[in-house]
Amino acid sequence: MIVEEKILSALERLHTVTRSSLQKAGQQQGLSPLHARILHRLQSGPQTISALALAFRISKPTVSDSVAVLLERKFVKKYADEKDGRSHKIGLTAAGEKQALLLSAYAAPFLQSVGQMDDLQKQALWAALLNLLKIMQGQGLIPHDRMCSTCNHFQETGDGGFCRLMQVPLAIADLRIDCPEHERAA
Repeated sequence: MIVEEKILSALERLHTVTRSSLQKAGQQQGLSPLHARILHRLQSGPQTISALALAFRISKPTVSDSVAVLLERKFVKKYADEKDGRSHKIGLTAAGEKQALLLSAYAAPFLQSVGQMDDLQKQALWAALLNLLKIMQGQGLIPHDRMCSTCNHFQETGDGGFCRLMQVPLAIADLRIDCPEHERAA
């Protein structure tokens, strides 16, 4: 097996473990896997149905159906988008935040495992993953979605970048892949 295949195999294993853990955590709370994913995703801030569908690579009607259930259970709320009055954003309610917090426990074993790596290994892994995501975005495999590297406010530097919105330099460890202030670069 060539190294690229080994990397893909390792990433598939990590995906299987994290997805399975989130699914189990959701089931314990009486949530479908998609409900759990939506609540988890909304922890980073409100999003439109379109943005959720794009992030999950599923249809808008499928997301709308799941959001309707979460609205009924009062885990999310719908309100007008400030930037586009014709559109609505979905955000967590207090009950939804509580559910999302309970769901976030699924990540504890993974975070503990990563925590056992030394700082240089973590930095190298993060930089490699960011680069892989950027390459895959360039190939159209991943949506241009809330990452520093695709943001209008981001200016790349040799050792990370600079956020013109926050007016701060960003080390590689500070770069985000799910920024609520993201504005897609033209």
